[in-house]
Amino acid sequence: MAFMKKVVVYGPIAQEIGNGQFTIVADMGALKSAFESLLLRQGGQPVKVETIIVQRKIAKNNPNDRLVFIIGGGRTAVGNKNVSSGVILSVGAGGMFFSSGPGGGVGGDPKSVSCWGCATGCFLEYYDIDGHKVPYCDSAGCGPLCDKKED
Repeated sequence: MAFMKKVVVYGPIAQEIGNGQFTIVADMGALKSAFESLLLRQGGQPVKVETIIVQRKIAKNNPNDRLVFIIGGGRTAVGNKNVSSGVILSVGAGGMFFSSGPGGGVGGDPKSVSCWGCATGCFLEYYDIDGHKVPYCDSAGCGPLCDKKED
């Protein structure tokens, strides 16, 4: 599946290995490049992606709704601000794959949400609103320094 324009990542992205733990099976270099390309497009400035993790999150308004995200994180080249970007993963044959469309629908490019802000906050979270998954950036004390960008 094409991911984040310009950079293509094929096949499964991750696999669950038990106890809520995941392992990334896609090429890490391709994933970093894909996140860097996305963040440049969304924010208009280069970001050096330093970490990529797969994490299960619980909807802030529904403890029974859980999604798995792949999250790339790093710092801006100018201003050294924290940035993270997440994409929902869906379970399929052979592993976990990029979901696409609002709320992880099928088809097209995956929906991504990026949180730009300070080191003490601006974390990716989500709400479940009538079955629609609505990602947001939790400012966690950063106030107006936390900015959400999506594509």
